[in-house]
Amino acid sequence: MKTIKSKLIALFLVVALLPLIATNWIDMEHTRSLLKDKIQGELKHVAYLKQSALESHLNMIGHNAAALSHVSALIHYLQANDSGQDNPLAHKIAYDVLLNYQEKNWGIYHHIFIANPEGEVVLSPGHNGSKKSHAGQNISSSPFFSKALYTPQVTDFFGFAETNHFHQLYMQPIKDENGQSLGVLVFEVEIGHVNHILNEGFALGESGHIFLATLKKQPVVQKKVDFTGQLKKPGLDVALSQGHAFSEFRDEKGVEKVGVYLKSQHYPWIVGVEINKDEVYASLDGQFTRFLLILFVAALFVIVSGYVFSNMFSKPITEMVEKARQVADGDLDTHIDHNSRDEIGELAEALNHMINHLRNVIHSLRENTDLLNSAAEELLQVSGQMTSNSQNLNEKANNVASATEEMSVTMETISSVAQSATTNISTVASSSESITQNVGLIATNAQQAQKVTENAVQEIKEASQLVEALNNSAMEINQVSEVISEIAEQTKLLALNATIEAARAGEAGKGFAVVANEVKELAKQTNESTEQITQRIAAIQNSTKETIEKFSVVNEVIDNVSNIVAEITQSVEAQSYSTQDINNNIVSAAEGMNEMSSNIGESANVSRMIASDIIQVNQVSDDVIHNSEMVQNCARDLSDISEKLKEVTAVFKTRYHQN
Repeated sequence: MKTIKSKLIALFLVVALLPLIATNWIDMEHTRSLLKDKIQGELKHVAYLKQSALESHLNMIGHNAAALSHVSALIHYLQANDSGQDNPLAHKIAYDVLLNYQEKNWGIYHHIFIANPEGEVVLSPGHNGSKKSHAGQNISSSPFFSKALYTPQVTDFFGFAETNHFHQLYMQPIKDENGQSLGVLVFEVEIGHVNHILNEGFALGESGHIFLATLKKQPVVQKKVDFTGQLKKPGLDVALSQGHAFSEFRDEKGVEKVGVYLKSQHYPWIVGVEINKDEVYASLDGQFTRFLLILFVAALFVIVSGYVFSNMFSKPITEMVEKARQVADGDLDTHIDHNSRDEIGELAEALNHMINHLRNVIHSLRENTDLLNSAAEELLQVSGQMTSNSQNLNEKANNVASATEEMSVTMETISSVAQSATTNISTVASSSESITQNVGLIATNAQQAQKVTENAVQEIKEASQLVEALNNSAMEINQVSEVISEIAEQTKLLALNATIEAARAGEAGKGFAVVANEVKELAKQTNESTEQITQRIAAIQNSTKETIEKFSVVNEVIDNVSNIVAEITQSVEAQSYSTQDINNNIVSAAEGMNEMSSNIGESANVSRMIASDIIQVNQVSDDVIHNSEMVQNCARDLSDISEKLKEVTAVFKTRYHQN
């Protein structure tokens, strides 16, 4: 991982060394350009000097050849030879003229000979008494010979087949006084002397080299064994087309060279001057060495300075990173001690403010978690009590159902007795004792029915009280749910604030951002749970309301039954008192028995209605128990959420104080 210290040192190196490198590089390139121009000028100067020397040498040969061609002895000899006259004296005089001139200038010229217009060599003295000469040879095949009969010609460099060296011929026409060509005077130029003129006084460093090349890009050498074939130098091609060239190239041995090539405007050759490129730019090596030394010293100074200055920046930043890691690990009691008035000091102050704010947030979150846990426990207790009350209500409803069933059986018995009394009303008069017994039985059953009715009324009142208590408990749960909802909203706000502070902290606050997001999710789950609890409590309240209404109906029905039973009791008592007058009032007794039978049937119907209502009450009680169980589950979920919040906030170590 690249640290700020290494980055600052790298920045110092780039900022400090880049201009230095650029300046020295530009200076070196400028020096290179100046050296290139200088060496190009020097090479051109040398080439022009040697070109002038060679051309002067050939011009001198031309003057000598022109002067010799006007010697009368040579003209007379050629005229005699052309006419077919054998004139030994003219031959000897011409021979001696050529021999003396040849021997006098031997080394500048090799052989000097004369060819007739047909190209046959007719006069060629040997050197120093030697019989070796070109006498008898024919040079008419040379492309220059036909022109040389009229104007002077300079040939390419070539070698005769019978010789081991190369030559260059200067051909001068010999004419009579009428301008008629008598033959050609040929000067065989010595190549060694040409190369001597080329290299005389030449000095160009240690690797400087000068040479002469033909127009066919062949080197001009004296001996045939020294001939190496065509030269492969790109500058020669340019010089052939443009007259001169400057070239930087790599030769066959891989040595980089610099050369100037100058083509003669009058003679068939190219002068080339070359020198090794390393020698030309040798002064740049010292400059480059000095540049490297300066660069090394500057780099060393920049690195040391960068290290000192980077410590001033990286040390407090490293301390802040370590503190941020402690915060990420849960230690909110840490504090950054950096009191500078620069941007780093402002960063330290901002981090301290963030840590204090996080500490307050965590403390507030813990307090709200405790409140949430208390509310969950209270809700769990209330839901347990509501479940217990619902179970008691269910038991009471079952008791009422049993009492109603017993009352229905009693009503059926009464109805059966009433029917028997009606059937046997005709024997009442004769069986008063039996009537008395029956009336007593009726009175007993009526008293039992009245007691059962009173018990039912009492049970209904107790059930109503339980339902009222259940409704009150539901209202208390609703209030607790509202408190939990408010706590959840406050928790969401705290989580949002914590997320914002973590975002401000950047990389250092990422760990706490995860915690804040988890707290936010838990608050969201708490809201959802409280909404479910509120819905369940509303369902319980609706059920209890319906139960109260049903109990009101049952209470009214039982009141009716009680009134009917009271009437029955009164009727039975009346019957008991009037048994003495039965015989006299048989018709009235029959009507009373009919009315009693009708009332008993009505009581049986009422008992059936009571039984149906009690069944509905029992179902409502079951619904209340089910809803109470759901409330308990929601309370347990709230308790689990509270425990998770405690686990999340337990990571942080704080000594709370209000900022």
